[in-house]
Amino acid sequence: TSITPSLASSAKQALRVLEADARSISLVLVDLGLPDDDGVNLLKTIKSQWPTLVCMVVSTSGERERVLAAMSEGACGYLVKGDVNISIAQAVDLVLSGVNPISPELTTYFIDLLRNRGIDSLKKELGLTGRERELLSLFSSGHSYKRCAELMGVSLSTVQSHTRNLYRKLGVRSSLQAVLKAKGERLL
Repeated sequence: TSITPSLASSAKQALRVLEADARSISLVLVDLGLPDDDGVNLLKTIKSQWPTLVCMVVSTSGERERVLAAMSEGACGYLVKGDVNISIAQAVDLVLSGVNPISPELTTYFIDLLRNRGIDSLKKELGLTGRERELLSLFSSGHSYKRCAELMGVSLSTVQSHTRNLYRKLGVRSSLQAVLKAKGERLL
């Protein structure tokens, strides 16, 4: 299959491209240094409007806080520009085959994070997106899917998509199970 890229030089332009034809887009590569917005904000917007869309960061920034922020907002991979160990083409192939590529220079950070903070902290920081944590909190307050959609300002289908992702990540099949597991793992 051939890939026809759509290019955007700003967050605003990227959102216009997605609004016009998100269904035909397999992968979004996001740079964190955009002229009109922060790439992490763009990721958050993309994942709230198109939760199943696969996004990967390709950035000059390898700062730990930026990496965590991007991963927390739903990036499925993070490639530092100029990384000699993995090319953008290789990373794209990995993402499209279901693997989450991360520049090797960043793996030391994740190992340190795991050693210093423990597995529970790592799960909390990297496992769930901001929207999934918000949904989990609303579930813990006893809200229905419909009410969650209203409170989050999204459609019911978006809440259902976030719910499927949340259940998959937590290995559960209901909102009650999700809340109980999250409380057991100190995610709530």
